[in-house]
Amino acid sequence: MKKSALLVAALAFGATTAFAQLESKKGEPYLPEAGDWAIGVDATPYLSYFGNMLNGGTNGSFNWGYTNSGSMITGKMFSTETMAYRAALRIGFGSNTWTESSDDQTSTTTPPAKVEDKLKQSWNFIGL
Repeated sequence: MKKSALLVAALAFGATTAFAQLESKKGEPYLPEAGDWAIGVDATPYLSYFGNMLNGGTNGSFNWGYTNSGSMITGKMFSTETMAYRAALRIGFGSNTWTESSDDQTSTTTPPAKVEDKLKQSWNFIGL
């Protein structure tokens, strides 16, 4: 009998605690209501930068471009307590340059003259 009374008391305490956590001590609700909104950003570029700074990684710079699909800003507006409209804007840009030296195949001098080949690549994109 004592065990079942203790179990009922523990369940009642747990239920009241769960419902009590839906509001702050000031009476403000924790869960969203109609008209509430939120803005967020993608933390991947920042986490990669600081993570590589701490572990000595080779990619110790911000990477806003193609390899991580850009940086994203998100927004959310609640129309009711259980339904929200969401929107996202993804922006990316960047550039790369590759340079390589090689012997000039048409050169008649010894040693052959050097030629520098250069490839430049740039990109940008916006996604909704």
